[in-house]
Amino acid sequence: MRYLRACIATFLAFIHEDPNVIFVQNPSIVLALLAVHYGRIAGRTVVVDFHNAAIEHLDGRNWLAKVLTKSIIRSADLVIVTNEVLAKRIETEQGKAVILPDPLPALQDRCAPKRLKGEFNVLFVCTWAPDEPFIEVIKAASMVDQGVVIYITGNSMGREAQLGSPLPPNVELTGYVTDCEYISLLRSCDLVMDLTTRQACMVCGGYEAVAAGTPLLLSDTEVLRKYFNRGCLYTDNTAVDIAAKLNLARMSRDALAREILLLREDIEMRDTANLAAVEALLETMLV
Repeated sequence: MRYLRACIATFLAFIHEDPNVIFVQNPSIVLALLAVHYGRIAGRTVVVDFHNAAIEHLDGRNWLAKVLTKSIIRSADLVIVTNEVLAKRIETEQGKAVILPDPLPALQDRCAPKRLKGEFNVLFVCTWAPDEPFIEVIKAASMVDQGVVIYITGNSMGREAQLGSPLPPNVELTGYVTDCEYISLLRSCDLVMDLTTRQACMVCGGYEAVAAGTPLLLSDTEVLRKYFNRGCLYTDNTAVDIAAKLNLARMSRDALAREILLLREDIEMRDTANLAAVEALLETMLV
């Protein structure tokens, strides 16, 4: 019933606003499907912002989600994705893709850095999802000097019990924190770590760390290496390698800190150019 009410309200909004261009996000698959087929009937341009979760339907077991996703891709006038790997996947499904990574977030100035307890403090941006190697991170903590303190965000819901032993003393679970507390942690730590086993995933913690001017440890994937190409280290997500990269980051903290500021300047210029390119493409489509 909620979907039915939402579809009716959305359809009425399309009629009332009568826009030349409609932007929608997928997920929701229902919203995207409604929008692209309305666009075809009404002769309106529809742009769909495809997130990783939507594209995963193409490889999932749910045949209906797979069919609907392909229909959205082929019916949309333009599909926005964050990297070349996803763009190629969209084009394989006969869609028209454009690459537009997320812009760097504007972090609140009032959320100032604070003193943390470690000699080298690491913020592991984590939602405790299956693609995040949180157990390997916790194992890595026991392999490094105890002066390296790892703060893990998010509500673990007890998933740390998979370790089978107590947490190392240099691991702290922050639980959920406010936006301001999170920004303060980004600015206070020496390194931000955001890891995933997904090969085409652009991690939000990466954008946030660059905005805060804090070096990064990321998973060693093609899309992350290409986009976050300065002020960063990369790991194969195993405990041994994570520990080795933490030690390397500690030794290289000053050089990494300088490089991440250069990366921020570079990404800000890229953001401007990428947005201008998409706007120019839309202009040609509307002529």
